[in-house]
Amino acid sequence: MLSKQELRWGLGVLKLLSHLCLMPFKIDSQNLEIAIEEKSWKRRAFFVLYIITNLHAIFYGVTWFIAIGNPGKYSTRSLPLHTTSVAAYFMLVVWQYELYIRSPHNTITVVNELLFSLGKEHKGGFKWLSYSFQELYIIMLPSNYVAPMSTWILFIMNPDRIYSVYTLLPEAFKNPRIYLICTALDTMLALLSYNTAIFGFFFLLLFFIKIEAALAFGKTNITAKMSYNSATENKISECTKHCRYIQLLVELFNRSFARGIFMHKLLIMSATIVMTYTTIRTYHSSPIEAAASFIIAIVCFVSFPVLFDKAFAIPEKVAELKCLILLEAHKINNKSFWALTKRTLYSVGNVTVNVGDFSVIERASTPNLVNFIVYQIASLIIATKI
Repeated sequence: MLSKQELRWGLGVLKLLSHLCLMPFKIDSQNLEIAIEEKSWKRRAFFVLYIITNLHAIFYGVTWFIAIGNPGKYSTRSLPLHTTSVAAYFMLVVWQYELYIRSPHNTITVVNELLFSLGKEHKGGFKWLSYSFQELYIIMLPSNYVAPMSTWILFIMNPDRIYSVYTLLPEAFKNPRIYLICTALDTMLALLSYNTAIFGFFFLLLFFIKIEAALAFGKTNITAKMSYNSATENKISECTKHCRYIQLLVELFNRSFARGIFMHKLLIMSATIVMTYTTIRTYHSSPIEAAASFIIAIVCFVSFPVLFDKAFAIPEKVAELKCLILLEAHKINNKSFWALTKRTLYSVGNVTVNVGDFSVIERASTPNLVNFIVYQIASLIIATKI
């Protein structure tokens, strides 16, 4: 499990977001815990910013329908990014609702449990080669958004874009100075919406790292050699409770973020399909635009296996841990203890990370996603006869 020192950049950014009223929580970086913001003016400021974020997402959706319905009036050059932006904004709106509005106390419970598991001290420097991709992602969390945001700025400078507050102004007020002011306002609104991704990804990655560490601890504990039956029974009872603890933590996470994962998967599919098709379509006519589209497509697609790599193995590892516990319990010459352990573990059931209310993350999730994306891109290429 990562230490407080290794996560200091991410915790520092979360504390900054709290000070800017961009989340309804206060961060105590010393004691490693979060709580509901007690100051009423900060809570009101957050809800005002939350409403602005929702209105901005609705504005993007309405302008997207207008651009689709009037292809001759508005330029379709910015339509691919417009489509991706609509999916991203609505994903962030769902994330905000699920994490901050619908069940904030559930979010606090899970996050505090994750932060409680962090090591208090970290001796030595960062051991970069020993970290997994997920650990590197969460350690470098603040800098992971420089590339996608820089690429997005290239698109926001497009003078023909319809997804700007500049389009809401009457013709008498439109001039180059007002255009630059509106561009700066568009950038600020985008950053206002994008801050939710920092907390959401921090929450996701820290949870998966925690579950992996908990499963590894349970496996190590149950396979440790014990000399006496009483000690072995205590060890099996502790591992059984640990297995139940993992199940409850995953269920709490699912209640907080299952719909958020579903919206993230929709964003990945739509962004990868649209931006890859745009890359192929504009490769010869506009190489810079094609390169920017390709970067967005790669970042969106790679984020799925990177974020959920540890989640794929959770069902298998939990089942393996339960089998090891049952095997150890069977070795003890105590039929009542064996029966109790068996009933307890069977009541745990399947432990999976949910994607919405109707699907789960499993080993076949990434191959199925790749198959769907490639099929849709090929269909678009054939339909448009590139």
